[in-house]
Amino acid sequence: MVTGMPSRGNDDRSTGYLALSLCALLFVAPLFWGSTDRWIWLLLSAFCFLLVLIYPRSVISLGQISGPLKMILPVFFFFLVLQTFFFAQNKYEARLHFMLWMALAAVFFLIQLLPREDALRLFSWMAVIGFLEALYAIYQSLSGSHYVLWREKIFHLENATGTYMNRNHCANMLAMCMNVQLGVWHHAWKSHKPAKSFVIGAIMAATGTALYLTGSRMGMVSALISLMFYLVFILFQDPKHRPGALFIAGLVFVFSGLTWMVLKMRFGEVHASLLFADGGRLEAWKGSIPLIRDYLWQGVGLGNFDWVYPRYQPATLFSRWQHAHNDYLELLAELGLPLFLMFLGLLIYGLKALIAELRRSGQSYPIARILSGFTALACFLIHGLTDFNWAIPANCFIAAALFGLIWRLIQPLRTESAAEVQK
Repeated sequence: MVTGMPSRGNDDRSTGYLALSLCALLFVAPLFWGSTDRWIWLLLSAFCFLLVLIYPRSVISLGQISGPLKMILPVFFFFLVLQTFFFAQNKYEARLHFMLWMALAAVFFLIQLLPREDALRLFSWMAVIGFLEALYAIYQSLSGSHYVLWREKIFHLENATGTYMNRNHCANMLAMCMNVQLGVWHHAWKSHKPAKSFVIGAIMAATGTALYLTGSRMGMVSALISLMFYLVFILFQDPKHRPGALFIAGLVFVFSGLTWMVLKMRFGEVHASLLFADGGRLEAWKGSIPLIRDYLWQGVGLGNFDWVYPRYQPATLFSRWQHAHNDYLELLAELGLPLFLMFLGLLIYGLKALIAELRRSGQSYPIARILSGFTALACFLIHGLTDFNWAIPANCFIAAALFGLIWRLIQPLRTESAAEVQK
């Protein structure tokens, strides 16, 4: 029997199963307490590796990377392996977190295999996942339940936390998904689909309400800043659809008021330092500086901050702190300065390359959804200034999927017509 290349129909079904598998991953990750239990994120990582075995072309897609990324990425990977297996303070913990990082990379490269329509469909499903999380958070708040599924909450008893144990992590997930919903709404509005626009607007209202009920200051602030980014871009880069910016301007106004109310209710007066000074964060950051200085070049290893920090924790912090409550300080401590700079360079270069490609030929792309993907990632990065979402696997999987979807949707169109892209 002679076997040839798979038919187009079989290939479509294959990538359809891949899109469904990735959607299931993004649904399950937040469901069980943000996947903070080790057994959950290890199972999700194993699932990602299984998908790579089923779709080995995702590894081949590495060859599509060009420019400085093609040089920096292998160097970063080599030194990360070296640190993980030889220089980490707790090598077992570092290897487990190394596996999680590889799973996040797998999500990014698996998404590159999706046809454009499947990628857009996955993007829309992320909006639905955020809505489901919002519904659970609203139910939690209205019922006064102190349980997350069958597990009883210890902290944040007066706030909605959704399926997370920490309100800030739930807020970050909701803020990212609300930006995704904004992109889906804007596309429906530009396509003159009023019924769909109304439904998605209602979904956004529910997600915004849930975000408010978390009482997370930085969750509200990051959502507000991302909405402002979106509004500014629409006003200056998409003149044909400026009327749609009125709706977004309304969202900015509403979230400005809600953010003010959250700060006012908690502190009685509002000033900029309230974003950072509560809960001992400044003391935690100060305690991180000597740790970083002692391990500046080699780092302590992925996932090792919690293991090393007790030796540096200031006496003014009474309970044991497991994180720096600043993603960038924690990553600097874990990676060391050389690897941290390489990682930061990879992130900045990737974002810069995508923005340059979008500005060069933006009219050929599904602009609303790509832009909302950017602003969703902005939520993740901004919130990291005062929290530790990099240490929450569910939010990391969502951020990796967003980055992968943006990269996939913005690739130059060599075989697809402009009419197909505008669908």
